[in-house]
Amino acid sequence: MNKINIYLKALRAPFFTASIIPVLLGFVLAWNEGGSWNWVYFILTILMAVFVQGGVNLSNDFFDHVSGNDEQNNNYSQFSGGSRVIQDKLLKPKEALVASTLLLIIGALIGLYLNRIYEGNALLVLMLIGLFIGFFYTATPLKLSYRGLGEIGVAICFGPILVLFSHFLFSGTISVLAFFISIPMGLLVFLIILINEFQDYESDKKTSKNTLVVLLGKKKSVKIYQNVLVSVYLLIILSIVFFKLPILILISLFSAFLGYKTYNILENNYTKIKELLPANGMTIGLHMITGVLIIIGLVLDKIL
Repeated sequence: MNKINIYLKALRAPFFTASIIPVLLGFVLAWNEGGSWNWVYFILTILMAVFVQGGVNLSNDFFDHVSGNDEQNNNYSQFSGGSRVIQDKLLKPKEALVASTLLLIIGALIGLYLNRIYEGNALLVLMLIGLFIGFFYTATPLKLSYRGLGEIGVAICFGPILVLFSHFLFSGTISVLAFFISIPMGLLVFLIILINEFQDYESDKKTSKNTLVVLLGKKKSVKIYQNVLVSVYLLIILSIVFFKLPILILISLFSAFLGYKTYNILENNYTKIKELLPANGMTIGLHMITGVLIIIGLVLDKIL
């Protein structure tokens, strides 16, 4: 495997939809409200989000290696346990850290450029919060994911932070509507992280990585998954009732069928490893499909 393919594996590109969907949602919502589309800002924001996410993925690999967490993990898969590039001797730990730092710097520089578009530093503040949470997800001394705070931190980054950032670029305002519709997106990423922690339970427990699944146990975590999943669809409905978001975003409720099927797999297989894998992938699909359907609803409302 050449170096380019190794780094692509380390970046975990299939997970980039977690960044791309909320960025697109923020832009489309602003456009729906009367903002003018700007392809340069859109592409730069996507690049910023992807560079930062890739940098954070690499830093997580490095710090989970330092803690011994990934070395202890014998139940890793394409969804959890890191990219394994360090454990498989494809990259040296220092190479992963250097690449992570480079990507985070590039992402930050793009963010600083975009911050110059408007007076004030709203975009800068949002970017710094995102960088802080992302880097200290596994980095010392905070190690948020080791303290039961990683899941909510990720939800904040891939929900409100990215949606508000991209919406502000097209609208120039911090929008209550954008904030409210960003919450379901953040909660769906919360579920991606949560369900991936089931397979990591043993290694996380050995290395004192106190994720929610370790802190609450697998059975209670299944209920958390269920409650958060229901909350996603309730919030979408409430955003229409109380915040006058377009009724056409109700088409996103069709993804609830996939959500129900995913939850059933989790409920029946939460103590198993391989049998749970379809639910891991389906949760990623649930985030993508729900987000895309909300975006389609906003586009249809604008053009019809």
